[in-house]
Amino acid sequence: MKKTLLVALLASTLALGASVSQADNSSGQRDGYSKQEGGKHHKKDSKQRGGNMKRIAEKLELTDAQQAELKTLRTQQKASASVLREQMKTVRTDMKALDTTSADYDSQVAVIADKKANLYPTQSGTSTVCSGVNN
Repeated sequence: MKKTLLVALLASTLALGASVSQADNSSGQRDGYSKQEGGKHHKKDSKQRGGNMKRIAEKLELTDAQQAELKTLRTQQKASASVLREQMKTVRTDMKALDTTSADYDSQVAVIADKKANLYPTQSGTSTVCSGVNN
């Protein structure tokens, strides 16, 4: 009798806990996601884009010429980042296409690693590009 009562009590506790847990998550959202529209990561309105740059320009008291130069630099950086993104995509595709059972697998990985290492610009190039902003 005691074992039956204990099993019934344990089963009802588990059932109640599961139903409470399910009721809490009844909004249809998966765990780890906010209940706000758009889930965990939602973008701001397009009107708010560029607002940070305006605040930075005001805080640094940049002239119109400096702001124009900064905008040009950001446009150039965006273009180069797009090219780099495509090159990295090619490197990832090449890496996924490798056959791990191949006899020359290590040398193929080394070639792809060298290709990836050569994609990134040097640090000295970055400092010369940004030096005009401080003037």
